[in-house]
Amino acid sequence: LPARFESRSWTTYSLDLGSTLGFAQRLSWSSGSKALELEGDPTLRARTIAPPSEARWSLGVGSVAFVTWKRSPSQGVGSYWIYHSSSSEPAADRDFKRVGQVPAGKPYFLHKEVAGTTKSHYYWVRSVRLEKTPSGTYVNISPLVAAPFGESNGKSP
Repeated sequence: LPARFESRSWTTYSLDLGSTLGFAQRLSWSSGSKALELEGDPTLRARTIAPPSEARWSLGVGSVAFVTWKRSPSQGVGSYWIYHSSSSEPAADRDFKRVGQVPAGKPYFLHKEVAGTTKSHYYWVRSVRLEKTPSGTYVNISPLVAAPFGESNGKSP
């Protein structure tokens, strides 16, 4: 479902990050590219998966961020993907990246070597489920859920 554009040095999937098609097109043009490629129909999701809820992060001992969330109510969630950015707008941030994956039974993540202030770190979490259909198997992802800085809602590991 993402819109993808490529420049000489990087590729972005801005629709996956919650941006609009117009934003993806503007980003493509500003990089010098005149091509925008849609992979699938961004308006259609036949098999939805609910995101986790109540995501939060806090600073742990040393340079460790402790990210927690409540599990997705969807059945069959296999894992959670955790993302980090130095900007509150992930679609506009080239530093936005997936920093971890944890099994569904583990609703927390420790991100080591976190430097700077709490204002320079932003986290998001999404649910992930492997879908098996007659036409093939694919990874189904939920929308991103922001994890603001604050007290974690889970127990320390």
